[in-house]
Amino acid sequence: LSTFNFEDDEISGSYDVIVICNWIHKFQPDYLRQKFEKMYKFNLNHEGEIIFDIIERATPFHPYAHSVENLNSLIHAQVTEIGRYIIKNSNFEILHRQVLSLKKI
Repeated sequence: LSTFNFEDDEISGSYDVIVICNWIHKFQPDYLRQKFEKMYKFNLNHEGEIIFDIIERATPFHPYAHSVENLNSLIHAQVTEIGRYIIKNSNFEILHRQVLSLKKI
């Protein structure tokens, strides 16, 4: 069993799908965008997809809210919304979670 540290480790290999869900709200938007660009360029096969989720707004439990427009601004992937869900954090705040795909074209 191995552990991957998003901040310190590099992804090796090329993949059809890279799934990054339920924790990207911990990273600053520009840092996350750079990581997406690197994965898209070096680790995603043609027509491969990065699947991820975003939360509508920052909260104490979700320090950063991201936009698909920012994450896709330099790679120009095909964006697909997979789903939109209502969630509650531990303070019982209602938030909208959006699951998206960036497809390499």
